[in-house]
Amino acid sequence: MTTNADRFPTVTARLTYVAGRLTRKAYELILPKTRYRVPDFLDYPEMLAYLENAFGDPDRIQNAQNKLYQLKQRNQDFSTFFSEFQRLVLEGEMPKDALTPLLFQDISRELQDMLLHSSTPSRRYRDYANHLQALDNRFRQYQQ
Repeated sequence: MTTNADRFPTVTARLTYVAGRLTRKAYELILPKTRYRVPDFLDYPEMLAYLENAFGDPDRIQNAQNKLYQLKQRNQDFSTFFSEFQRLVLEGEMPKDALTPLLFQDISRELQDMLLHSSTPSRRYRDYANHLQALDNRFRQYQQ
């Protein structure tokens, strides 16, 4: 809506666009609040809040943290694993000082073993993650 604000200049245009993107239960939920095919909300953020209240995870942060503590790289490449790790870090609102040790716990056993024979340039989270990515790339090249 922000990027294409010129396409949705009125409240009615914004509301009907968002409502048109809804399916199944979400659409059924706003149907009673619709008059003449226009949802009866002040603007689309109010409609999104209404939907979030109905379908959102009330314990989103704790659930993300729980998933993060259970996450393991296993057989997947580091970049696939790391994208999920970062998503859960953001959703779980994790403190920055916990990220490096948590990342070490979650990486594969092979990657942990490679760290024994490779000096880590830094324990700073981003540097550490970049180092792990490089190690994983070398490991996968070696396997091929």
